[in-house]
Amino acid sequence: MSLPPFTFTEIEERLDDLFIELDEKVIQHLTTLEIQTQDALLELIAKAASTSQGIAYQFSQRLPRAIELMEIETIEIWLHQAMDAFDSKGLYAAVAKLEELEQIAKYSQDKLTGIAFEDISGILEHFIIGLNGRKLKLDTDSHSYTDTETIYLPSMLNLFSEKQDNFALYKCMAVNLWAQNWFGTWRKDHYKHTEQFDDQQRALEWLNTLEA
Repeated sequence: MSLPPFTFTEIEERLDDLFIELDEKVIQHLTTLEIQTQDALLELIAKAASTSQGIAYQFSQRLPRAIELMEIETIEIWLHQAMDAFDSKGLYAAVAKLEELEQIAKYSQDKLTGIAFEDISGILEHFIIGLNGRKLKLDTDSHSYTDTETIYLPSMLNLFSEKQDNFALYKCMAVNLWAQNWFGTWRKDHYKHTEQFDDQQRALEWLNTLEA
């Protein structure tokens, strides 16, 4: 049987022992969590305070939102990034890193189901060479394209909920760009060629996905 969560008073007393002062609304939010989560977050607040009371306060102010978006492990990584920023550039830089909460949460979610270019670039490079023996360089950009020497792909794909599906999409995008080089199809009128499909709009959507 699990222990009951810490009460408002118990959390406040624990913080007082560490000379940490938080807003009442933050403490109140902590009382709604399971005791294991409370304990983990209080440990992180204490860790932040060991570096700077300012970081501890700014970190705790963002905790309610962070708990909605991230697992404890990711919250800890986020805090460590802020502490590193404090050590190198001061409190202003640390707060700026804490302000990146939404971006860090999204990147963390992307990593769960998505796949990063850096994780599969070697496999893709050998895959492309295997198509015709010609070595094309692979690199990242905000959208996919080729300049005939390099195939540029997104740094992360998270269109599908399964990693293997996102990996398959990377391969399809790479093959599409390789084919543009090999067959010179980048000179073609794509709209005209999609007229042969029963559902031209769907064909165009798939083409746009490959070239996104």
